Amino acid sequence: MRRSTRAVLLVLASAACHEPLIVLPPPVPVATISISPKTDTLVAGDSVLLTATPRDSAGAVIANATVTWTSDSLAFASVTSSGLVRTTFPGVATIIAASGDKADTAAITVLPVHLLAPSAGGHHTCALTNGNATYCWGKNLYGELGLGFVSFYEETPRVVSGTTRFTALVAGEDHTCGLDGGGAASCWGNNTTSQLGTGGDLAANPTPAPVEGGHTFRSLTAGAAHTCGLQTDSLADCWGSNDSGQLGDSLTDPGGPAPVRVAGNRHFAMLTAGGVHSCAIALAHLYCWGGNSSGELGDGTDSTRGTPVLVADTISWTDVTAGASHTCARSLSHAAYCWGKNDHGQLGTGQADSLSRRAAAVTGGKSWLLLAAGGAHTCGIAADSLAYCWGANGSGQLGDSSFTDRAAPVAVHGGIHFVWISAGGAHTCALSAGGVAYCWGDDGDGQLGDRKTTAQSIPVFVIPQ
Repeated sequence: MRRSTRAVLLVLASAACHEPLIVLPPPVPVATISISPKTDTLVAGDSVLLTATPRDSAGAVIANATVTWTSDSLAFASVTSSGLVRTTFPGVATIIAASGDKADTAAITVLPVHLLAPSAGGHHTCALTNGNATYCWGKNLYGELGLGFVSFYEETPRVVSGTTRFTALVAGEDHTCGLDGGGAASCWGNNTTSQLGTGGDLAANPTPAPVEGGHTFRSLTAGAAHTCGLQTDSLADCWGSNDSGQLGDSLTDPGGPAPVRVAGNRHFAMLTAGGVHSCAIALAHLYCWGGNSSGELGDGTDSTRGTPVLVADTISWTDVTAGASHTCARSLSHAAYCWGKNDHGQLGTGQADSLSRRAAAVTGGKSWLLLAAGGAHTCGIAADSLAYCWGANGSGQLGDSSFTDRAAPVAVHGGIHFVWISAGGAHTCALSAGGVAYCWGDDGDGQLGDRKTTAQSIPVFVIPQ
């Protein structure tokens, strides 16, 4: 047999052993592509999902068309292969969606972040923004930042995961809670003592989860390992650790995952949670309950109380703030009083290391607009809108440019006029009259939000703003 004939037979035999060759039709040409939405305005750090719709010349959607996404300015916004835009810094970015030789654009305007009423926790901080977003920064070992994952820390503000838009936030020792516009509460972070109120599972949760019971709250407060809320009818409920009676339900037990009613059914105007105690005001009367080893309940004893006890009935009170082992409150005449542990001068009486079991006047005679008690320090905004702090200052949490403890109020450096202040474990955050958020003090876990982990003894900007 000739070699050429043998080659032909081999080719024919090989073809007989395979599937018939299928020729695919050419892809339908993309005639137009459109992005939705075409424009959007976001706060720096927020995100939006864009969609791109390719169509053929007849206007029909081409479902299997390949779309490529790009941003003309990664400094302001980036975009993923699925069209998710993540903003970074203020500016305008053009997002391009291309398919074939056709393209469309969307204009994304990125506004500066304006943080509102920051809440300082043990080693983290959270705040709402002008764009109705929720940001947290600092320690994240228990998921207390609500990012959907745990990490050592985040040194700049990060957007809390989920779609819930919160209207109020409170940061505890290592958990955080928020209220939505309808008064429903969600919590995230450490749940070792059921302080999240989300059920029987004690596992930490890095994502906001609803508090059990379907309650409608008008305010929340978070302590070291317990949480309390005022319902819309002004009755108080608490959940979490109760080993010192801090839930106020007349028991002293490990506590539980569901909210329990504070004994007495009083209608409170405001509520605060501290280390292992809680306090509230009803009709200008001040009540406290829970742990009292340092006299933080202000009833003249060091006895644990499982139900609310009256504090200094001769004074009419307007608001109260609980620290780790001390409490401070403001009278109707705007005078400040503190009681409890005073090893660092956190009572502000001018006398350090002198525990007080009853309300003692803060020295200086200032008229106070707001008070905030932290781990072992206290801060306040006086009638002149300047901030003053006193107590422990080993991390610069008093903001007076020193690291020296103070037994009396000292002015926060810079002469900044403030409208809000919050004291954490060993750091402080405040909002200026111009709407700028500052923090100072311990920064070992990034809780100042300034891209550093170095303690600051003067106010520093939270980034980005």
